[in-house]
Parts: sequence; structure tokens; C-alpha cells
Amino acid sequence: MDEHRITAKETIGVSTYEAAWDLNTGGLRITRDDGTVIKDWHPSEAHVAVHTALEGIGPYVTAVPSEEQLLAVIRFYAGPLQELLDAPGAPFINTEEILAQISDEFGSAKTEEMRVILLGLFKTTMDIVERRFTPEDLEQFKTLRNQFYNGLLIREAFVGEDVSPEILDAVTQREVAAGRMAPDDELRRLAQVGVFALRDSHAEQTTATTEAGSGWRNRVRTWLGRR
Repeated sequence: MDEHRITAKETIGVSTYEAAWDLNTGGLRITRDDGTVIKDWHPSEAHVAVHTALEGIGPYVTAVPSEEQLLAVIRFYAGPLQELLDAPGAPFINTEEILAQISDEFGSAKTEEMRVILLGLFKTTMDIVERRFTPEDLEQFKTLRNQFYNGLLIREAFVGEDVSPEILDAVTQREVAAGRMAPDDELRRLAQVGVFALRDSHAEQTTATTEAGSGWRNRVRTWLGRR
């Protein structure tokens, strides 16, 4: 941070991006390391931009954003994914490319905050695309959308070669609280069953409880296979 600006830098893909908040004007700008201006908000729009980037991952209550909050701004607005979302005709003409980029970035995301941002972008994109579908095709679209979304959540819950019931429970709780998942969603119910099986196995280490835990993991694998 210098005397007149608060800045934060983040490398996404092969490029480094800098978000700078002008302390004198209240303006906000994101630039790429090659000098390209990615986003440039007028002071009257800058606070809204920060609020939008932080939605679902933490409150924005100060008059001036912190460096950590500016990092969230970069993650939300910059990088290859955002370029796809900003392309002419997006997200209708390049939906598959957007989903592939979300999947790639989700797999490499190092923090839960970044994964939440990507899930939010996925929901926003799919909400827009869904409006273009006719009633005849809408159910199939919703099924495919749900498969992709649940696949991301299960990837988040993997520990080594297995899905962690505790992590899947926490992830689905988070998604229900954020309004991205229905409380009675099948994956949410499956997560709850897994936690109960895990608690039983901890309380009484018997052949039956061990088999119950193994059975739940087999059920998850079967569930994944039919999605």
C-alpha cells in the first residue's frame, strides 16, 4: 500500500492482476501485468463492486476495503473465466467453455473462499442460461445443471481417494445457507446419512458399523456413477 492507494496482487493462470483502490477518489481499478485495464469503476460504483465480490464469503463494513477484500475482488472479476463471461454473446454462445473453466479453476482453488466465488459465478451463469430454455427442454437442463453443481461439491469433499462425510456435510450445509441448494436436496440428505454412519462407527467400532461406513462410501460412488 502506498500513500494514495490500497493495492493487492494475485496471479491467476499465467497472468498477475492488481486491484487498486484510490484513497483520494474512491475509485477502483483492476489491471493485468501487461498493462491491460480489466475493470475500472467510477467512485459511485466501486463500493457496489466490492460488495458483489464479497457476497457469501464475508461482510464488507468498512469505508475502505482491506487488501484481503481486494484479493476477493480480483478473484471475482479477473482471469480467464471472467474474460469468457465478458465475451460478446456470453454466456449463451460459450456456456461449455465457461463450465470447463469453472471446473478447472475449482480443481486448483486453494481456499474455500475461492470455491464459493466460483460456485456463485456458476449459479449466476446458469440462472441466465436457464431463461433461454423452452419448457420442453427445461427439465433436462436442470438435471444436467444439478449434476455439474453436485459434482463440484463432491470434489470439494474428497480427502485422498475417499469422500469425507464430515466435509460433505459442512459443504452442503454451507450451500443450503447460501441459498444455492435446497434443504431437501438428495446430496444434502446423503451427506447427513454419512455423518450419522461416521458417528456410529466412532461410538462403537464393530463389524456392522465399519461396514455401514464402507456402505455409505460405496453409495456415494454409485450415486456419482449415475449422475
